Amino acid sequence: MREGYVSSLHRYQACACRLRIPPASGFFCLRRLPQNHFTLALLTFNVGVEAGQLIVVSAAYALYRVMTAVPRLAIARVTALYVIGSVAGYWSISRIITLLA
Repeated sequence: MREGYVSSLHRYQACACRLRIPPASGFFCLRRLPQNHFTLALLTFNVGVEAGQLIVVSAAYALYRVMTAVPRLAIARVTALYVIGSVAGYWSISRIITLLA
């Protein structure tokens, strides 16, 4: 393997760890497996990530449907919007500061 490729791979791994990106960190852990197990591990890793995303989106959609069906939960919808926006803003600022530090 070329030396430049290895250092480049380590740079991306360090970036994924600094930004706290779990799927990317998991992928770089897969790189340490023996070559005969790599394909199956990569496939199951990707299927697991996609299944997790589908579960989260399905749960959010189900919660949305429940909140729109009950008019008394209108205040909870607004509160949920502010909570989601606040968390997204915090994560964005945190990652930007981590990148710039």
